[in-house]
Amino acid sequence: FTGEKRDAESFAIYGKYLRETSNSTAAYKAFLAADALDPTLASVKHQLAVYESENGQFPEAYAHFLDALKLEPENNVYISQTAKFLMVARTELANLDKKMLECYGKWADSSAPNSQAKWECAKAFYSVSNPDWDEALSRWEDIIKNSALELERQTALANKARVLIELRRDDQAREILAKVVNEHLAEDKAKLLGVIESDAKNKTQSESK
Repeated sequence: FTGEKRDAESFAIYGKYLRETSNSTAAYKAFLAADALDPTLASVKHQLAVYESENGQFPEAYAHFLDALKLEPENNVYISQTAKFLMVARTELANLDKKMLECYGKWADSSAPNSQAKWECAKAFYSVSNPDWDEALSRWEDIIKNSALELERQTALANKARVLIELRRDDQAREILAKVVNEHLAEDKAKLLGVIESDAKNKTQSESK
């Protein structure tokens, strides 16, 4: 080899070969060698993060996912995989909600109108402790507008109703649920209507005191 960067790229290529042949531990060592020689290769940072996340090394994986995004902030693969990693790692690492939603949002915004990324982003709000329900509502409305299949549209409508309930806009949620008629969504619809009825009952009891 004639230079450190070329050496690093060679280690990276070798690491990818080892990973493709199911020798992940040896591949990880090759990627570590590549990273030591040239810490500016985003693909190497990403490969390290993937291995570490698969093996429960969450702090190390998080650092490498962030490094990859710093080097290639518009890489949709890195954005989406970081978002998915954070969804899992948030149970082990603290204060990741904001970063997770940021990644999901960026992934969704750079994806096709009716892509899976839009759905994953909208659903991610249910997983955080203090979600921005107005933002979640906007995400579901975007999905409704771009849904190609009626079942998809009605599923998104049911989710919109759920968010409206969180926003204490029960009357609007009830109106939305009246449009959800697919039998596959009957159970979810009934549960949401039950929440609305419970809210109304609690409100009445509170006012009567």
